[in-house]
Amino acid sequence: MDELAAQGENNFKVGKIRFEGHHPDCGKFKSHTLLIKGKKYCPGCTGLSVGAFLAILGISIYYFLNFPNIFLHISFWIGCGMVFLMLLLLIFLDLGNRLKLIANLALVLGSLFLLVGIDAVKKNIIIEFYFLILVVFWILTRMSISEINHKIICQECREESSCIYDKY
Repeated sequence: MDELAAQGENNFKVGKIRFEGHHPDCGKFKSHTLLIKGKKYCPGCTGLSVGAFLAILGISIYYFLNFPNIFLHISFWIGCGMVFLMLLLLIFLDLGNRLKLIANLALVLGSLFLLVGIDAVKKNIIIEFYFLILVVFWILTRMSISEINHKIICQECREESSCIYDKY
């Protein structure tokens, strides 16, 4: 492959960058990957996925087995605190890979606690539907923040190769 063919549309040389999940292996994304049983995973995606699985399991248990009523009222405030704190941590701090995994997991589980609390107190399908839209918004916000961080890392990169993130 000649040098002209190796140039991307932004005229950056395309190096031999491999990807670990959806992160380049250029060395700038070490805190964005987590080694589990010899395989590299994205802590953000893994936390959101495992959290979603646990949330589905939790909501199924809630609807079919019911929780004690005292827990249901407290769960709303626990969920509010978890979602608020995790979004702040994910937005403003550069967490290590394990903390990113835990924060993303807690973000989804906090959403579960909020949903259970809202259902217990209001029992209003419109409010619950509105809440589900908010959860999707929070997760999309989390993903947008991650994409912006990845672009910043690539912008600051001094290497002549490019990866999937545009250099502006």
